[in-house]
Parts: sequence; structure tokens; C-alpha cells
Amino acid sequence: MSFLQPAPQTAGGLVPPSTPHEDAKAGFQFSFKPIGQDRLGLVRSTSMPSAKKAVMPLPPSRQPLQQLRMNGTCGRTASDAATQFVGGHHNVQRSYTLKGATNLPKQTHLLRKKVDRILLSFQETVVEHDKTQQMRLQQFQLENERLRKANTELEVDNLTYFKELEDCEEQIGELEQQRKDLMEKLAKLRQQCAEVETTLKEENAKLKGDNESLVQELKKYTDRVLQKCQQQ
Repeated sequence: MSFLQPAPQTAGGLVPPSTPHEDAKAGFQFSFKPIGQDRLGLVRSTSMPSAKKAVMPLPPSRQPLQQLRMNGTCGRTASDAATQFVGGHHNVQRSYTLKGATNLPKQTHLLRKKVDRILLSFQETVVEHDKTQQMRLQQFQLENERLRKANTELEVDNLTYFKELEDCEEQIGELEQQRKDLMEKLAKLRQQCAEVETTLKEENAKLKGDNESLVQELKKYTDRVLQKCQQQ
């Protein structure tokens, strides 16, 4: 429950404000200042405990509002001191009172506990977020290390493949040279075969002519022998 609420009113108007002496006697000294507009456009004021700085006096036109803020009273004022122009709009400034100066330490303690709980929850959220980010970072690092190892292995394999490719290119060059040599030898063999074929044809023609001559001579000899045999 918030410790800021409108001040009670009496038949004569606002509750009589306490004196600065009573506040100092209670051990508190406050300087109030507006902290901004709420959703309804009203400007609220809050207390800022200070043990060193005293409340600065205001001009006479602002003194009623100062008394309202210093003594914790609230309510709408009809004077110009309780109104102001904010962003070009005329808004009535409303102050709020504390639920008694004697309850302020307790309320401050409760408020601090609430703030501590909020801060603790925020810290837990931050710690949990940090743990999550650390886990994700570790996962990314592990994945990066795995990819780096895989990349290193691929680089080694790539170098090995390049070496094998160079060896294959050298072997292809050697085989190409051997093919050229074999083609030259084949051309020479074809030329030799052509020469041998020509020579064999010539010799065959010559032998054929010799064979015909021998056949003619053998026929003539056979005829003579037959004639001699008949004569006898």
C-alpha cells in the first residue's frame, strides 16, 4: 500500500500544517519537489530526505505551496501558486501528504524492503540472463571449436587432394609423352610395314615370273622325255 494519500480535510479546510520545529524534533528534514506528471496530467510531489541541506525559501507567491509541501498537507489550492503551465497546458498541481511523520521510518523501511526485493528480482533476472548468455556463449564456442577442427581437417584433406591432383597431373603429362612416343613408333612401324609390303610384292611378282619360267621349262623337258620314250 502506498504511503502517499490525500490529506484529510476538516470543516475549516486543510489540516493545520506542522511546524518545521516539530519535523526537526522528529529527526527529519525534507525538501519536496515535483517529479513529473501522472497519467491524469497532475503534477505530484515527493519527499527527498536530506540531513545537510535546508529548505530554500521561496518568493511570497510560492510560500503557500511551500508550506503545503513542507508540512505534508495536500489538496487543491485556488491560488496561482498551486497551478502551473506544463507543456503549454494548464494543470492543477496536487500535493500528497504522508501518513504521519511517526510512521515514516516504518514506511521507509517497507519501501526499502520493496526496493530491495525489486532489485533482488532484477539481479536474479540479470544473473539468470547472464547464465543463459554464458551457456549460449559456451555452446557457440564449442560449435566454433568443432567447426574450426572440421575446417582444419578439411584443409588437410584439401592439401592432400591437391597433392594427389598434382601427382595425377604429372602422371598424365608422362602418359601423354609416352603416348606421343608410341604414336611416333607406330608411324615408323607403319612406314616399315609399307616398305616391307612393297618389297614383298616385288619379290612375289619376281618369284611368280620365275615360277612361270620354270613351269614352261619343266613342260618342255617333259615333252622331250615323252617324245624319246615314244621313239624307243
